[in-house]
Amino acid sequence: MRRALYILMVALLLGCGGADKDSVFFRAEELLSHGEYHKALEHYTVFVDTYPESEFAPKSQYMIGYILSHHLSRPEEAMDAYAMVVNLYPESYYTIKAREDMARLYSLRADHRAAITQYDWLMEKGIKEKKPRYRYNMALEYIKMNEFKQARVELEELLKDDIPPTMVPQLLYQIANTYHLEGNLQEAINVYDRIIKEYRDHPVYIEARLGKASALEKQGSLKEALGLLTELEREYPDSDTVKIRINSTRKRLKKAPGFSR
Repeated sequence: MRRALYILMVALLLGCGGADKDSVFFRAEELLSHGEYHKALEHYTVFVDTYPESEFAPKSQYMIGYILSHHLSRPEEAMDAYAMVVNLYPESYYTIKAREDMARLYSLRADHRAAITQYDWLMEKGIKEKKPRYRYNMALEYIKMNEFKQARVELEELLKDDIPPTMVPQLLYQIANTYHLEGNLQEAINVYDRIIKEYRDHPVYIEARLGKASALEKQGSLKEALGLLTELEREYPDSDTVKIRINSTRKRLKKAPGFSR
């Protein structure tokens, strides 16, 4: 009912004043910039319904999904809106944007296969500069499905590509994590050690040391794990994660055969 009223409003506006038909689109853009999401959604919807062949229609249809997803927390409706972009405007730039967000939404609802399907399409037809990020995200989906070998294939292929150097430590960290989650602890430690040696200034450096401590603990190398955690506590005294891990490792060490105070 409300949509019908808006369409009538637009028809009256255009019929009476001879206004530019694109004024509804630009009004939607203005409303969005002011945070009036419901009104912007209505204007974009009316514009697409009234002028589906307009040059602004693909963006309008995309923005319907974007508002529903990012501002109104209505992901299922957003998916429907994005699917319409893909179906109605397959050659548009906004089809790429829609598929990017569809992949994110599929991942959030744990439909990882569907997310991978979107990333696979994006790898072929998406934005060239974003392809390393698409592949990285695809690898993360495989990790979420416990398909660690396939995740590693994607990550190692990325390392062979011409990628931004800033991505390398993050890729190595995820490779280490796949070994860790598989139970291949020594391989995990080897990769964590590479990060620790080569990327001291990268944020993942701390995570690699925590990962190594965890792998050492699982290996039974409790004293070595505790030593590494104690170093981390001195460097990052406000880290609750490190303190919890230290207490846990100390308790295990006290129970270990041959422990002496």
